[in-house]
Amino acid sequence: MGCSLKSTLLVLFAVLLAASPAMAVHVHGSGSFVSVSTDGFDDGYYLAVWTNTSGVFGRMYYVLNNTPVGDTIQLYDSESYFTAVASSKIDNTEAADNLYLVVWEANDSYPHVRFLGYDGSFRSNSIKLSNPVEKIVDVAYGMGYFVVVYEGASPNRQNLYYAIFGKDTSLVEEGTLYTFEGYIVSPKIAFDSSSGYFGVFLKNTDSEGNQDSTFLVFRVNSDGTLDKKSIQTVTVLDNVDVYGNAIAPVGDGFVVAYEKTDYKWYTRLISVTTSGLSVGKETGPFYKEDGDTAGGWASMDLVYNATSGNPEYVIFVYENQRGNDNVYELVVQLLDTKGAPLNGNLNGDNIIQGGKNSYRVPAVAVKPSRSPEAYIVSWIDSSQSQAEGSEYLPDFTEVSESNTVPFFSNAAVGIGLIGGALLLFRRR
Repeated sequence: MGCSLKSTLLVLFAVLLAASPAMAVHVHGSGSFVSVSTDGFDDGYYLAVWTNTSGVFGRMYYVLNNTPVGDTIQLYDSESYFTAVASSKIDNTEAADNLYLVVWEANDSYPHVRFLGYDGSFRSNSIKLSNPVEKIVDVAYGMGYFVVVYEGASPNRQNLYYAIFGKDTSLVEEGTLYTFEGYIVSPKIAFDSSSGYFGVFLKNTDSEGNQDSTFLVFRVNSDGTLDKKSIQTVTVLDNVDVYGNAIAPVGDGFVVAYEKTDYKWYTRLISVTTSGLSVGKETGPFYKEDGDTAGGWASMDLVYNATSGNPEYVIFVYENQRGNDNVYELVVQLLDTKGAPLNGNLNGDNIIQGGKNSYRVPAVAVKPSRSPEAYIVSWIDSSQSQAEGSEYLPDFTEVSESNTVPFFSNAAVGIGLIGGALLLFRRR
């Protein structure tokens, strides 16, 4: 009887330990740039990708559980730099439908891409694109296709390049999307399913060398080729220097964010209408009190199919320098679909703090509401030169702090069950 009791208690204790909440913040690995995406389902996954001097890496995690799935994946084995990832989540009917496309700037100064399946399995080899890249690459999914955009390298820095891939991983088409008068910097892309347009927000110089910010939209034909007649551009900022930029779709348009030289962020709505593109009024400045934002990095994503009773909204994450101590934190700002603060607060709705470490270069992806939405945020801990990340619920608690633990709702319930088992054996 004693041996049976001990064995049972050991089994229960082991199960309790195994059911403990997941670690809140994950250290993905040594890194300099990071990106994140998800399939959009409660029983699905999210993928974090990062780059360093050894190559490009990825790791899968369970959504709404925040625990790793399998081992670290190496997508590329040479030094790499800026990276981005997109998923087919808007077309998925279940998690297993999902496909990821990862793009990065490799050490040969060309963009490379690779496809991963919903579970992190390889769906293609590394594919090298045709034109050199200066630095920034980005990717979005829509209309059944992945579209990569990137800035041209010297002497073609005035060119915005593109590549279109099908879900069968084939390269459909690549070339020059648009040629500007001066050089371009930091193209960011998103897809708006309501209008059917891809939108690109970038910085560019005009013929006199002044810096502008331009918005460009285009469509993809049903065969995956670029609809060149659909290309439209509009100047968002004329002769205004900006450091950073970000973009999110909001339904018949896009919200864009940009950081001016006052180290504060501003937003505008870019509407896609039958008569063309319309630039809305500026909202801002967004900044955290007693601090200055860092020079240039932010990310944003649309929370579509939001929790019942709430409208769709945008989650916007940007760097913030804490006072003058050279330590950076991440500010989470919720926006409505016009770019205004969702809760009327311009100073941020939440802070992701790195303690004595600096959290920089944020990337954010959203799992749409099913039960409920979740914010997946990754960043670079510049103090440790490593890629990290976590998952948050709408009240900003980390998922690991609020999960319903498998088998037991929490540790207290588990201990209670063990105690009950002890009483049961004593009665026997």
